[in-house]
Amino acid sequence: MDTTSRECGARWWREWEVGLLVLLVAATYFSRLTTLPLRGEEPRRAMVAREILWTGDWIVPLQQGEPFLSRPPLGSYPIAGLGLLFGEVTPLATRLPTAIATLLTTLLIYAYSRQVLSRIGALGAAISFATMGQVLQLGQLAETEATFTLLVASSLLVWHAGYLRGWSPYWYWSLAYICVALGALAKGPQAPVYFAATIGTYLIFLRQWRQLLHPAHFVGIGVFAVLLGAWQIPFAMRLGWDGVRDVWASDVGLRFVDQTWLTLLEHIATFPLEIWICLLPASVLLAAYLRPAFWRSIAPHYRWVSFLVIAILVTFPTCWFVPGAKTRYYMPLYPCFAPLAGLVIEELLQGAPRTWLAALWKHYQRLLVALAGGACVAAIALATVPQLAWTGVNRSPVFVVLFCVVCLAIGAWLLQVMRELDEMAVRKTLVAAAMLLGLTYTGLVMNITDARSNDIQADVEALKTNLPANEELVSFGLAESVFTYHFGEPIELLPVPQKASDVPSDVEHFCLVSYHGQVPTLPFAWRQSAVISCDRFESDPPARAIIIGQRLPTPVASSATEVKR
Repeated sequence: MDTTSRECGARWWREWEVGLLVLLVAATYFSRLTTLPLRGEEPRRAMVAREILWTGDWIVPLQQGEPFLSRPPLGSYPIAGLGLLFGEVTPLATRLPTAIATLLTTLLIYAYSRQVLSRIGALGAAISFATMGQVLQLGQLAETEATFTLLVASSLLVWHAGYLRGWSPYWYWSLAYICVALGALAKGPQAPVYFAATIGTYLIFLRQWRQLLHPAHFVGIGVFAVLLGAWQIPFAMRLGWDGVRDVWASDVGLRFVDQTWLTLLEHIATFPLEIWICLLPASVLLAAYLRPAFWRSIAPHYRWVSFLVIAILVTFPTCWFVPGAKTRYYMPLYPCFAPLAGLVIEELLQGAPRTWLAALWKHYQRLLVALAGGACVAAIALATVPQLAWTGVNRSPVFVVLFCVVCLAIGAWLLQVMRELDEMAVRKTLVAAAMLLGLTYTGLVMNITDARSNDIQADVEALKTNLPANEELVSFGLAESVFTYHFGEPIELLPVPQKASDVPSDVEHFCLVSYHGQVPTLPFAWRQSAVISCDRFESDPPARAIIIGQRLPTPVASSATEVKR
């Protein structure tokens, strides 16, 4: 990379585009953080954090006082830290680290892209990431993906930026391995596998494989070992090698449960298309890489582009050929797609734009205009069509009017901008894309999701008021984490009893999980006090529910009826 390119990105944090990105990301990802009820893996992460505060145990992740060996616990550390600050693991404390991770990833992409691209190209790269469909979906939820994406992307992009800019190899190897270690502690072996495969392949591709034997590389490995060992050694001393195996491999093994040839072939055929959809609207710009002429035009950026492409190619099979892999598992590589989209925008503004590249940009703009119109139609239809009342969405005329006015204003702005093709017009389009997609998700999509979501908080609070004040609830088998989170107090975990004598004599009220409306048979007399659905959305009967039972003093035949809502 030439000196000019280096200098232009040396003080990227002073550029006004950084402030713009902070505003756009904050408006989308920090607003309405607590609107949706906690769902999916979120209560699990929150409960691990809560048990850290209850027990003071930062080594072994716990659920109901027992080891929860889904993955290492680093993803719950920021939640626990905010729980200490707020005095409780609130929904805000649970989701705020994810929104911060999304913001930091966006700024990381801008900083990395500025090492090669102009300010408009880097802005396009950062906004491309922040507006990707799946990033919008997961960028503020307390799933592991956003934090893991930040750490994996940091390991790759920091290493490559340091390599290209001529930093001391001790710095970029060590910084990268710090991120690799933290990524492994957040989700598992995917982080070191992705880093090793990408960097090794890249250096071999450049015929500089000797860099792998540089002393700085071994220093980085040592830093990785120290950070990982700081958690792994005390964990292994407490749970042994069986615990080590389970905490690293249990989630990975679930992806290989369905290994039929039919399922595998279906996944191979559909997964690339699913990823393309998840990358929208940026994936429209990435279509430029299908033309050989575009590759010839970006020859000056050969080393930079080759790194990003290699990172994508060597990691994609880990999700492509695994039948149980979901698109969100590949989200850590989305930051490698974003700079490639930024380069397309850069080439668009280089001299006289090529006809086909200008046409591709028009397609990108038309997609945004269509989205603006489609969002208005959807909002009006949800508010007026009786057959859509099942969504339960708020039909407030005020919201519908305001939403449609803003969307139509953005669409009209885009139509006006489409008449020109210069740097200012491109900037306006990028800002319009961020505003439109952010508004559509946080306004319309989130309203629909919230209306259909199953919020059990009120049911759990009602249950707690009906339980005797001096009695602690127990569970037979591990309870659903969304229930234990809202219950807010320790629930003793007991094994599912095989005979009446297995139940302690002082246990009166208990809970247990029911699947698809089936009431488990217990070896003692009891009655059903309540049923609380733990599904994400309302269903009858619920796929997963918590049954609250009361032990009876006299023998009565166990209930075998279906769960009643």
